[in-house]
Amino acid sequence: MIVVDHSDAWLLITQPDHAWFSAELLSLFRTGGLPEHPNRAELLFAVREHDNGWRETDAAPRWDVEAGRPHDFISLPREERIELWQRGTARYAGEHPYAALLITRHALQLHQSRRGQEGWEPFLDYLDELHQGLAKEVGIGDEESDIGDYRWLDLADLLSLGVCNRWREPFGRYG
Repeated sequence: MIVVDHSDAWLLITQPDHAWFSAELLSLFRTGGLPEHPNRAELLFAVREHDNGWRETDAAPRWDVEAGRPHDFISLPREERIELWQRGTARYAGEHPYAALLITRHALQLHQSRRGQEGWEPFLDYLDELHQGLAKEVGIGDEESDIGDYRWLDLADLLSLGVCNRWREPFGRYG
């Protein structure tokens, strides 16, 4: 959930709605070879579904007692966060392995700072193993593990977050 202070209320934007908007934004790009990208449809699918694990979680927002507001995508407790990312990374592994690879890459990117923190290692090991398995399934070797298409997902995610959160300060990504 994205929670934005809005006068005397909150504006709540679900993560799946934000992800849908990310894909809509990216679909408008006419640069960087994206219009003729050979995996364009799968890439846009991955961007649209990159936060799919939040569907169930955002359907019934959790209350953050300490903050006195709904939990957002940053404040959600570890156990719930791990559960939703396990669900979200596994959901399309069978029918859309390339999209699942990009979604898993996103989860790894978001949680890389958790390495070494108590309670996170089994989850990060799960993500590493899933990422390696999906990369092998779609034919991406270790030397290509960075997955250039992830940059598109990351950029679209950031642009959508900027709009949804009403950021006023400039930000940059990939030049």
